[in-house]
Amino acid sequence: MHPSSYIRNGWNLLDFVIVIVGLFSVVLETMTTKSTGEQATTHHMPGKPGGLDVKALRAFRCSVNGSECRGRWDGPNGGITNFDNFFFAMLTVFQCITMEGWTDVLYWMNDAIGFELPWVYFVSLVIFGSFFVLNLVLGVLSGEFSKEREKAKARGDFQKLREKQQMEEDLCGYMDWITQAEDMDELDEDGNSRPSLGDLSDKKRGKFGWFSHSNETHASLPASETASENTENIDEEHTNCCQACCARMMKISCWTFVVYKDGDVSHPMVRQRIWLNSDFNFDNVLMGMMALFTVSTFEGWPALLYKAIDANGENSGPIYNYRVEISIFFIVYIIIIAFFMMNIFVGFVIITFREQGEQEYKNCELDKNQRQCVEYALKAQPLKLYIPKNPVQYKFWSIINSTGFEYVMFVLILLNTVTLAVQHYEQSKTFSDVMDILNMVFTGLFTAEMLLKLLALRLRHYFVDAWNSFDALIVVGSVVDIVVTEFSSGEDSSRVSITFFRLFRVMRLVKLLNKGEGIRTLLWTFIKSLQALPYVALLIAMIFFIYAVIGMQTFGKIAMQDNTQINRNNNFQTFPQAVLLLFRCATGEAWQEIMLASLPGKRCDPESDYEPGEEFSCGSNFAIVYFISFFMLCAFLIINLFVAVIMDNFDYLTRDWSILGPHHLDEFKRIWSEYDPEAKGRIKHLDVVALLRRIQPPLGFGKLCPHRVACKRLVAMNMPLNADGMVTFNATLFALVRTALKIKTEGNPEQENEELRVIIKKIWKRMKPKLLDEVIPPHEEEEVTVGKFYATFLIQDYFRKFRKRKEKGALAVESESPNPSAVQLCKA
Repeated sequence: MHPSSYIRNGWNLLDFVIVIVGLFSVVLETMTTKSTGEQATTHHMPGKPGGLDVKALRAFRCSVNGSECRGRWDGPNGGITNFDNFFFAMLTVFQCITMEGWTDVLYWMNDAIGFELPWVYFVSLVIFGSFFVLNLVLGVLSGEFSKEREKAKARGDFQKLREKQQMEEDLCGYMDWITQAEDMDELDEDGNSRPSLGDLSDKKRGKFGWFSHSNETHASLPASETASENTENIDEEHTNCCQACCARMMKISCWTFVVYKDGDVSHPMVRQRIWLNSDFNFDNVLMGMMALFTVSTFEGWPALLYKAIDANGENSGPIYNYRVEISIFFIVYIIIIAFFMMNIFVGFVIITFREQGEQEYKNCELDKNQRQCVEYALKAQPLKLYIPKNPVQYKFWSIINSTGFEYVMFVLILLNTVTLAVQHYEQSKTFSDVMDILNMVFTGLFTAEMLLKLLALRLRHYFVDAWNSFDALIVVGSVVDIVVTEFSSGEDSSRVSITFFRLFRVMRLVKLLNKGEGIRTLLWTFIKSLQALPYVALLIAMIFFIYAVIGMQTFGKIAMQDNTQINRNNNFQTFPQAVLLLFRCATGEAWQEIMLASLPGKRCDPESDYEPGEEFSCGSNFAIVYFISFFMLCAFLIINLFVAVIMDNFDYLTRDWSILGPHHLDEFKRIWSEYDPEAKGRIKHLDVVALLRRIQPPLGFGKLCPHRVACKRLVAMNMPLNADGMVTFNATLFALVRTALKIKTEGNPEQENEELRVIIKKIWKRMKPKLLDEVIPPHEEEEVTVGKFYATFLIQDYFRKFRKRKEKGALAVESESPNPSAVQLCKA
């Protein structure tokens, strides 16, 4: 074959294999269709909707054997896991965020309200709560620890420098001390009276020697009682005839037990007991590796640990706490592999992702943060601020923009949150009536807020702000909720609408996201991180799609049984169910049990096309490779890649707040709009000082910055000044970013400007020349800048102060000189 042949390309080879396998499967399918006749309609899918309906009806079969249902059930986990009140709901949500048993809560919700909505709530809760928030918290904590290490290192360096200076300053004193040390008593030089190192170690051993003994004692307590009991049993087997007979019978026979066919107590069946090996064991290398891999994922390892401790011998039953020391093996393995090696692997994935992201900036003179800030400054546009001209309308506008109005609305939202939190299951009618009245009051207050804003901003300007549109949606939904609740007839159809519209009460809490600068910054960064996730999300979707299709084809025929892990909640019979099951495996929720339930020898679904006598032929050994590879891809790689993208966008939470970042720049747009409400992009240069003193560092100067210092910083910014005395929006923001991040600010200004122009043209090739000339004007002899203007202003101010000081000095000299006539009189 020549070097460019078709089969030499790996992707062409993959296409060839897929086409051949597809044609082969089509031929087999055609042959099977001809042989099975009418059964061909059920060949492609492992189950039919009709069959599911029949099974659904069969599940609600009434019992006629005298048993009865309980009148009340406290709920899962003794009534702790529920959403009946705020505190238990918070506990349940926290359990789901930790991904411990969250699928059980999902399945209970499915049984309670159906399959349509619960999966949306719980999947989004795990993604945002566990993958996003918890990892963000851990990232922030790790960043704080790294900061503390840096501070400790700086303190150590400072301490060393301080000690060195002190040693140099007190050298004479140290020499005196050394001289005195040479005249010490000879008895002290002997050292016999001093305790030796061996004595110290003996004393220490004597103090802490009880620790190991106490550990051994406590560790042997659980096993000692069992050991004594076993000894007593052995003695009784040899001395007591009845005990000896029973022991012989137990060794010879495993006895029998009674089961009920299909759960019907009227049809008992006697079954013989048999010995079964553990699903995870160490019988060979492959089984041992699979067991250890499962232990490293923290799933099902306590059960395997207990079986290993109770293991006695081959063909012998377990003995309680027979080998407690075997637990050391599992503990050491988890510490080394699960805690250490797996986290190293995860850290390696995140570091590799960041290194690949930094390759884009490798040959660029701007780092990532500088590039993002410069890009923001070049692409930002001023905001339009509506200020009414009508005096009455202006009063309403001043009210809604006042700080007091913001505090009042913030308190109302908090009070509404409290009323939602105190509601609970089985609350009294009086309590419910009070809550309904409070809901009407809050709805009226939020409606009044919307009406005030409509009067102040008018309809066209009101809906320009996305938060105002959201507020209007909440108000309309809340009003509809009250109307539907008051006029509902109590039928089931109306209950669905009431439940839906009551969601608007909870959505009022989202209004809090717009009440704080820090929360707005987090929200802004979160949206930016979502913009960086499309390729990662596409990779995740592709892996889930491929594995879901493979799972449907391989494990879709396994029958759904409530006493197995393949049931109505977990199965591969439909694509949505397969994706949801894979998501459960990706979170690590008992994924090994799903794998075991997919191994060969499982019952086939009655609607599948199995041959007579092959009803237990479903499942495949491919399940081991399938689930282990999927778990390694998702849990160790893809999900951590998702976390790496989010942490990369939230790195400002773990770095020094004095470093300017893109999240600081929105404040400039908001305050600029107050000086330029028409969004023309130009303000007077005299307003720049006042504007920048209103913006907090590191972007602005801050309100505590003196006027003279602010003028000096404007000289360093040196942004272009138009002929009419105006400065532009992008030029001012670009100058702020440039000086704050020290981008080409040292050296010859003309040369630095030209180099920066070249860098910007190289990075942003589609940059408009007019915008580039606006932020970095080309070098001209007659150009006027803000820096030159304020430099002239400072020179004049210094000169005026110099003349004033000089005049004061001249007056002081004249006042100190004596009167000549008085001197002559004294001489006479």
